[in-house]
Amino acid sequence: MNAPMARPTTTDPVRHPESDAAWFRALPPARQEEFHRACRERAERDLELERTARRRELRSAAEVAIVFALMDQCCPGRDALTLVLAATLGAAVGFTLERRNAGHVLSGSGALVAFFLLQTLTRGGLSAVHLFWFFPVGALCAILALRRETGD
Repeated sequence: MNAPMARPTTTDPVRHPESDAAWFRALPPARQEEFHRACRERAERDLELERTARRRELRSAAEVAIVFALMDQCCPGRDALTLVLAATLGAAVGFTLERRNAGHVLSGSGALVAFFLLQTLTRGGLSAVHLFWFFPVGALCAILALRRETGD
């Protein structure tokens, strides 16, 4: 009875999964149409939820990529390669945290750890200036995580 829903398309209308069953065909046409309409509405809602989730993943990836890229350019030893690496890592971290639906503490600290590792690996060690820039990175990641948590 819990068959997967078909996606709504313009050429193939969504029908109730049990529409070929004898009990369904025995229903009056108006009742059958009610079932079909409810099935179409669920399928459209599922499709909209998928689109919304995809938009949130891409938005989160872009936000964290921007934070990582900007903060990387503030740290000593910056160059074009570290900018690309920071943006790529930021996008991957943001996408993953949104996909995993990570809570704000986990996602804020996870992003900060990823940035710390990026700076350590691309700079061959850290200076005091790097440690100073970790505070704004942590704050921005926490703000993004809070927005992700509250849905704003």
